[in-house]
Amino acid sequence: MRRELSNSDAMSGLSCPASLAAALLLPLFFAGVTATTAQSFAEDERIHTLENSVRVATEKHAGPEELGNLWRALAIYYQNELDVDKAEDAYNHAIRLLRDTQLKAQYAGSLHGVAQIYVMESRLKEAQKDLALALTIFEGIGDTRSAASVRETAAVALMRDHKFKEAEIEASRVVAMLESIDHPVMSELENAYATRARAVAGQGRPEDAIRDATHAHALAMENSGANSINSMVTLLVQGEVQMQAGLEGAGEQSITEALKLERSRTDLPRVMSSTLEASMLEVAATSLRRAHGKQDAKALEEQMRQAQSAARAGCGGCTVSVSSLLSQ
Repeated sequence: MRRELSNSDAMSGLSCPASLAAALLLPLFFAGVTATTAQSFAEDERIHTLENSVRVATEKHAGPEELGNLWRALAIYYQNELDVDKAEDAYNHAIRLLRDTQLKAQYAGSLHGVAQIYVMESRLKEAQKDLALALTIFEGIGDTRSAASVRETAAVALMRDHKFKEAEIEASRVVAMLESIDHPVMSELENAYATRARAVAGQGRPEDAIRDATHAHALAMENSGANSINSMVTLLVQGEVQMQAGLEGAGEQSITEALKLERSRTDLPRVMSSTLEASMLEVAATSLRRAHGKQDAKALEEQMRQAQSAARAGCGGCTVSVSSLLSQ
């Protein structure tokens, strides 16, 4: 028989996947998520346990703080497992329950979590409202790291809206905030530099873009390891801005190496691996088309379609759209 989780059990070791990359929205789900196939089974068990805890707490008419915290914990696990519809529903339950409680940080975290989903799905007006409220709360309680994470999501939302100058300003704020605090989450700093790289590239400043992208990848290599998901994604961003700058040879080399690293991660669950590969292939194909490499792009697009099919087959109840993961 599964035991019930207390609030502390539900939240222990659990952090909302708050960092977002620039060229992709992949780290919305993947940055900081290093689950192997074996670990994924453990995650499934924790989800079942949390679902049971929510059911029991509801039947016992638990207070809004306890029940809201359980829904938020469940939402984070759903999000990490790429089950977007269930994650959104769970976050909204948490928001309704926590709104009038003293758990301001948890309430703001739930607002931020659902806003990340809205950004991924290009529901930008909905995201903007929740991000603004989450930011106000985190700044009000002096939580700089969480405020920076919300601003990073806002920067990616601006990128998706093709507001490159505003995205650069927001990403620069994130860099400054994270570099001003002790022990920042390094994956968030990596992604802030990558976001700014792409925002700068969108304004036609290739040298500045390459500098930020190169720094983002160097941070990822140092802090996460050569075959980490953040290293792959930041290397892909580096290749993309190199291609945009006319450095096609260097860009193709970076993109090829990023794809090679992804394919070396045979320990990842199938749906995660297939979704990651399809998203990376789509960015690579787009970069090649921009550089007039149409034949090479077609070959990558065929590989992308195969990866998309594999992702759908492995996802079951998931509703992740690969193309929606891209911030073009």
